[in-house]
Amino acid sequence: MGAIVKGKRVRPRKILLYGEHGVGKSTWANQAPKPIFIDVEGGLDDIDCDRTMRVRDWGQLYAECLFFAEGQHEYKTICIDTLDWAESLLHKMIVDRTNDNKVKSVSDGPLAYGRGHEQAAAEFHKLLTVLDAAIRNMRGVILLGHAKVERVEDPGMPAYTRYNIDVHKSIAGMVCEWADEVLFCNTRIYSAKEETGFNKTRTIAAGGTERFIRTSHSASATAKNRLGLPDELPMDWHAYAQYIGAHYATATPAAPIETQPAPLGDGANIGGLVVNGSSKVEVK
Repeated sequence: MGAIVKGKRVRPRKILLYGEHGVGKSTWANQAPKPIFIDVEGGLDDIDCDRTMRVRDWGQLYAECLFFAEGQHEYKTICIDTLDWAESLLHKMIVDRTNDNKVKSVSDGPLAYGRGHEQAAAEFHKLLTVLDAAIRNMRGVILLGHAKVERVEDPGMPAYTRYNIDVHKSIAGMVCEWADEVLFCNTRIYSAKEETGFNKTRTIAAGGTERFIRTSHSASATAKNRLGLPDELPMDWHAYAQYIGAHYATATPAAPIETQPAPLGDGANIGGLVVNGSSKVEVK
C-alpha cells in the first residue's frame, strides 16, 4: 500500500469560465496571477495582456501547451481563449486526416455515428493531460468559452432550457469533470412593466449592466465549485481568489504544490464520457 495523504493539498486551480459574448471573460482572466493567453479566437487585441500569436490549427495549440509543460517561463496562469474555437480547430484536424475531400464535418462519412466525436474526445483528453503537466509549477489554468442555450429532457419534470458550454457534449462533460470550478458569467436582466396607454402595460427587459458569476449548478446554468463559494460572485477575479486562500487556510504547511510533472500522453483516464451524437460546429 502506498503512502496515505491526509487533509487538504495546496495545488493549482483548474477553472472553466463561460458566458455570452462581451461579458468580460478575458478581462476577468487577465486579473489572475501573471497570465499568458493562448489566443485561439483572435479577440484579445483590445486587452493589455501577454498572449501568443493567434493559434490557427490544433497541432499549434497542442505545441503551445506542451511548451508550458516542458519549457522555462515566468507565467503563473495559462488562459485558453476560447474553448469552442479550439474545438473547431480540433474538428478540422479530424476531418483533414481522413484524406477524403467529401468529408466536410466530424459527422460525415467514416466519421458518422459518433466516430468523429470519439476521436475528438480522445485528442482533447491528451490536451488536458498536457495542461495538467504544465500547471504543476504554476497557479492555475483558465479555459474560457461561450455559452449556448440547450434543451434539457428530465424524466421527472417537463423539459426546460439552460445555459451550457458551447462545445459538443463529450468535450463539455470531460471539461466539467476535469475542472475544479465551472463558472457561468452573465449580465443580470429582469423584467419590468411599461405603460403603453389606455390602461395597458407590456413586459420589457431591464438591467443588463450588472455582471455576475454563477458558481453552483442550477436549472438555469451548468456550474460547480470545490471551494464552498456563494451561489453568486461579482465579475471580479479577486472576489473569487479570496476563497482560494480561505479554502487552504487549514491545509498543513507540508502540503506544497506538486513539483513533479505528470506524464504526457494517455497517462490519465477520465471515465464516464458520452462521445456519440452530433455537433453544431460544422467544418467547411
